[in-house]
Amino acid sequence: MERPYPELYNDDPNKAILRDFPNYYADALKGCIYIIKTGKIRKHGRKGHIGLAHDGKTVNTYAQIQILTAFMPKPSPTHTVDHIDNRRPDCHLLSNLRWATKSEQRANQTRPFRHVGKERPIIVTDANGEATVYSTSNEWLKAMGRSTKLGSNQQDIRIAIRKGTGVFGATKVEWWLPSDTGEFAPIQPAFINGAVGYSVSQFGGWVKLPTGRLSQGHKRYDGRRKIGIGTNVYLVYRLVASAHLAPADDPTKTMVNHIDGNPSNSNYRNLEWVTAGENIRHAQATGLCKNRRPVHMYSLTWTKIWTFPSVTEAVEFVRRRNKKASDSRIVGCCRENRGCKTAYNYRWTYADTDSAAENHSGESD
Repeated sequence: MERPYPELYNDDPNKAILRDFPNYYADALKGCIYIIKTGKIRKHGRKGHIGLAHDGKTVNTYAQIQILTAFMPKPSPTHTVDHIDNRRPDCHLLSNLRWATKSEQRANQTRPFRHVGKERPIIVTDANGEATVYSTSNEWLKAMGRSTKLGSNQQDIRIAIRKGTGVFGATKVEWWLPSDTGEFAPIQPAFINGAVGYSVSQFGGWVKLPTGRLSQGHKRYDGRRKIGIGTNVYLVYRLVASAHLAPADDPTKTMVNHIDGNPSNSNYRNLEWVTAGENIRHAQATGLCKNRRPVHMYSLTWTKIWTFPSVTEAVEFVRRRNKKASDSRIVGCCRENRGCKTAYNYRWTYADTDSAAENHSGESD
């Protein structure tokens, strides 16, 4: 008998039996794999490594692959699993997974930006004071009949740009600069892991490198731009905020919010320091965040106390008494991660998957 696709577990549309490991099922809302016989979570590593039993042997695989395969067939042998939000490779919720081609994977990856200068426009000033813009240094080399192969010619051009001098008969060679950047302000080394010599513009999200070149970095899947400095990757709009906005008046305001809700608009006037809760509420108010999940709060004996619209509001409530409270512990209880049962002397469950009071009546720590 052919198995249905997906093969739901207990007719729950959010739970599906694994295709290659029928003794387990995947939970789309929790991003976890459960053992059918015991109902317990089969723990996986931070990057998804997991061992599953099959024919008396333990097979090493990845949780994200098994979860996505349980709900969606693989379009082709060349497709692989991609985390839609590349900042959260440890989040294996079905909503954060997709089948992607190699090119789609590369487009969604966060990589340090390489400082390659040959494809940047340059301005060449000749002996008569006439300035000419070339789309690349190679275009200028071709116009002079010089070799465009990587080597001494490109190196001489980069040295001339860095020193502000001339080369190959030109009195000055410099990088082309856009005219609508506003003022540049230095990025504090403490904000970029000690790197020095970097600055960022008020408008357009242009980052000036120590060599004088400008870069906007690479655009991510969500419209935000990222740029590599050293071995680290930074969001450009956070660099703009750190350089052009006054320090936040509240130490808890560590998030940067786009006032107009457009993540591609990195102009400093469109940015503000906010708390994590304010950032989420703004995203919800502007329709950018639609995945709020109400959370039930219980006593240790499973007496229902309150229902919060989301984990954010629940954390803000707990922080009235415990300033170090974090959402990760509450989320861990809701997902039952790693045996987490309580957080801050309460029990927590998601309202849309809540059967806790019935399943744990009389249970206490």
